[in-house]
Amino acid sequence: MSIKPVDMQIVVQKAYEVAKNAASEQTRPNIQQQQFSQILQKDAAKQENQVLNTFNTSFNKVSTNEKRKDKRNSGDNEKAKEQQEQEQQQQEDKQKELCCSLKGRHVDIKI
Repeated sequence: MSIKPVDMQIVVQKAYEVAKNAASEQTRPNIQQQQFSQILQKDAAKQENQVLNTFNTSFNKVSTNEKRKDKRNSGDNEKAKEQQEQEQQQQEDKQKELCCSLKGRHVDIKI
């Protein structure tokens, strides 16, 4: 099958379009990356110039001695709870050991 001159002109035009599309596909990720980095830079600059929210800090007060003592006592209570849990765990372990140690002492035989 031979190529006619008219077909050749169409193929040359299409080849240019195909090459152009391929080049744009190759550069698309780079362009998207640049746009994304520009957006991040703008956001960073905006946050840098923005005043910080002081709503949460406006209600903070100096704590009194009573509150400090309560906080300390709550820490002591947590330690006491942990000790109780450990003791309970140890008691459960002892009961399991006793139960296991009693096994095998008696043999039931039916005749």
